[in-house]
Amino acid sequence: MELKMKQADGGANRSTIGFGALMITAMAAWGASWTSAKLIAGMAAAEVLVFWRFLMTFISFIPIILWSKESLRLNVKALGLTFLSAVLLIGYNEVFFAGLRYGAAGVGSLLVTTLSPMFTFLLSASLFGRKVGKKEIFGLLLGLAGGVIILDLGHLDTGDLVKSGNLLFLLGAVVWAALTITSQKAQENGVSTFVYSFYLYGFASLLDLVMALRYPVLEVFQYTPVFWWNIFYLAVFSTTFANSIFFFGSRKLGAGPTSVFMYLVPVFAVFVSWQLLHEIPKGSTLLGGILAMIAVYLVNRRQ
Repeated sequence: MELKMKQADGGANRSTIGFGALMITAMAAWGASWTSAKLIAGMAAAEVLVFWRFLMTFISFIPIILWSKESLRLNVKALGLTFLSAVLLIGYNEVFFAGLRYGAAGVGSLLVTTLSPMFTFLLSASLFGRKVGKKEIFGLLLGLAGGVIILDLGHLDTGDLVKSGNLLFLLGAVVWAALTITSQKAQENGVSTFVYSFYLYGFASLLDLVMALRYPVLEVFQYTPVFWWNIFYLAVFSTTFANSIFFFGSRKLGAGPTSVFMYLVPVFAVFVSWQLLHEIPKGSTLLGGILAMIAVYLVNRRQ
């Protein structure tokens, strides 16, 4: 009996370690997506890049839907929230590619991944009347200080903020916060993660196509393999694969432990952009990022 219990414990530990390794891989995929997007940001209009990314992501979810055998039915409220999420997702990705056209991938990743959780908290508090404690207020102020340091507001004017892409990244963090809330509300209405993602990227593909048609959408077939490898990476690996691993990890490890892995995203993003794009991070940028990550921890500590 004791031997069987030890074997069971050993199997559980190996399973947990295995999921942990997969979670780290998913965080690395999200972090590297900033560099991947930076490599193609200047090849086409943002609308065109977003359309092809969404379309490939939508297609990649079809086998998952068939495998899961989940119902595709949505109630009216869930449908409306998913449609709104698609609009926000388009807005975020437009800002994402536009910011990377001018700005650094490492700085952008630090701003968005560290500030968006705090914006999510502020939006939730203002929209749903959530009480804010003293520790959370301190965390928000610390996060604000970290954002100011990352943006280098002491040495930049408004024009420099626009040229550097940092203002776009800041806007992206706000839009992502709104998307986080609408996504949560949509899935609270009986929609599974995979079905929600399937409809989300389907709607987003159709909506973005309307805007992308102003440009030569099919011209991308003349581009080098570098373009298609990065679109494939952004759509399949950093979105479908990484998202699926993250949600499976949430079920296996729990929401609290899973959220801790999110702190690895900006670390991987800065490291990959340094190695591949030779973007050497400033000391002030790293300091601001560390302060912002501590702030995210303090704000979400109760959860």
